[in-house]
Amino acid sequence: MGNIEKQKRVLFVVNDLMVGGVQRMMLNQLGYLNRKVFLPSLAVLRDFRGRAYTLESEIPPDISYRQFYFRRFFDLPEFVRLVHYVRKGRFSAVVTSLFFANALGRLAAVLAGTPVVSSEMDISYKKTRAKRLIDQFLAHFTYRIIAGSQAIASFVSDWEHIPRKKFTVIYNSAPLAVPQNFSRQGKRSSLGFSDA
Repeated sequence: MGNIEKQKRVLFVVNDLMVGGVQRMMLNQLGYLNRKVFLPSLAVLRDFRGRAYTLESEIPPDISYRQFYFRRFFDLPEFVRLVHYVRKGRFSAVVTSLFFANALGRLAAVLAGTPVVSSEMDISYKKTRAKRLIDQFLAHFTYRIIAGSQAIASFVSDWEHIPRKKFTVIYNSAPLAVPQNFSRQGKRSSLGFSDA
């Protein structure tokens, strides 16, 4: 472990730990962060344990983990707890992923006086006008928005009218583990493809 006074305390905020690409990518990031430089923590806003399979068992063991219990977007008591947690944690930065966490995590960080970085990992026309306005407003207080590709950065910048200079592209990446006994031909056959 590094010297705690020199480590940067970083809080990662995510909607939930249900099985999903963004959730898994965040857990991978937590596992790979250099502990000599960063002291990461994780805040999960919604609790689906007992109702769905979650990735809770995959949280790296040295991560400080805080579960919140938001029942809806405008859950004032939980939001006050989140702001208090961010303020009390004296984090160097807050990093958010997915709209629910991007909105509530960024607003909590702003109110706590903590720099915030959000992320956009997909292209979607499904985001309502209200959600786009929230993102557009919070972008003014966001240090940087991480996009998973140039296309995502350009799309979100254009669609939500957020200056392109707010975006930094960090390409999506996830370690791919291939089983040792993996057979390409066997897999193709099991899926009904010929060897041709």
